[in-house]
Amino acid sequence: MRLGIDIGRAGIKLAVMADAELVAEAAADRGRVAPAIQGALRNLPVAELEAAVVTTDLCTADPAPTAVLRIGPPCHESLAPRADVREVVSGGHTLTGQPLAELDARAVREFAHRAGVTSFAVTAMGSPVRPEHELAAAEIITNEVPGAQVTLSYEFGRVGLRERENSAALNAALRPAADLLVDTLRGAVDTRLFFARNVEGLVSEDYFRRFPLVAFASRAGTTLCGAARLAGVSDAVVADVGAEEVRIGQVAAGRPKVRDAPGPDGAMLSITLPVLRRIPPGALGTPEPDSNALAVGDAPPALPGWRQVPYAPLAGAIGAATAEPAAEVERIVLAIGDAELRQELDDTRGEALAKVISAGADPATARVVTSACNPISYLPDGVYRVFVQAEGRRA
Repeated sequence: MRLGIDIGRAGIKLAVMADAELVAEAAADRGRVAPAIQGALRNLPVAELEAAVVTTDLCTADPAPTAVLRIGPPCHESLAPRADVREVVSGGHTLTGQPLAELDARAVREFAHRAGVTSFAVTAMGSPVRPEHELAAAEIITNEVPGAQVTLSYEFGRVGLRERENSAALNAALRPAADLLVDTLRGAVDTRLFFARNVEGLVSEDYFRRFPLVAFASRAGTTLCGAARLAGVSDAVVADVGAEEVRIGQVAAGRPKVRDAPGPDGAMLSITLPVLRRIPPGALGTPEPDSNALAVGDAPPALPGWRQVPYAPLAGAIGAATAEPAAEVERIVLAIGDAELRQELDDTRGEALAKVISAGADPATARVVTSACNPISYLPDGVYRVFVQAEGRRA
């Protein structure tokens, strides 16, 4: 059996699932998370639990002070990193792999000394192709700052410097909150612990500690997927009705419809989030004909055209409990000729499989579900964007 835990701002909902069947449920006030979950678990059949999956919005946590290091040419102040503690040092590469300059290791060391924090984000020009300068800077920082946690932008893919930099900075700022949440839950749940991803799928607790950005706003995605699974459909429009707002999203082929995501401060990120339309609670009207419209949440209204699914308040917890590990890798690669390109594709597929296994998948079930390779416009021949998505069943 699996336990889904939906940690909202006002309350916590728990659902015990045996395959696709709801076995038991419980709810608790938010208060202190660990005691609330422990109290709710007393009324649930937890002796045979094989795993617990958590969905929450970590983006509501207080971000840790973070130092942002960019490796590349000097820039105007308006284009500098979006952080109070920041520095631009020489180094980096072009997207064709050519070095722009040697890494200024001394400047990195000096920045690490004066930053006065332990959370760092490092972004180098061209790192999706050549991550060496990010890796070297991370080694310098961890040697100079005891207990430093360093996030590297190349691990989030994408060509855009600002999107990678914003993603690395937010991930670094969320890591202490992720550590605290995992440690808190470890005191409440005595089983393997996973976290629902923002869009669909899940990751292990160790993966979540390192990359909380992939699961920092997961409640919308798990609610959309949970509603579709409760209704037994793969395509639907879902209205998640809360006391303060209604969030409307779409599910197609069992996955939420997504878009490139802005962070809490509006800066664009190199990840995707579900497409949501937010309206006041009383503004929910009649859906489009034949739209397979589902209503979930604490108080779904009885309106024409909206189907109230069973266990509507538990859609998020059930969406989490029924999710499986997933991961994706996006890389910029250099390949001259078909043989080199095939090798780069194989390497990226292998990286995606390794990533989904580290996210908690059984190696025997890990598989590639999506693979795409496209040349990048306005760059010389031989530069490609490669995207691979993998998934598997929990180990």
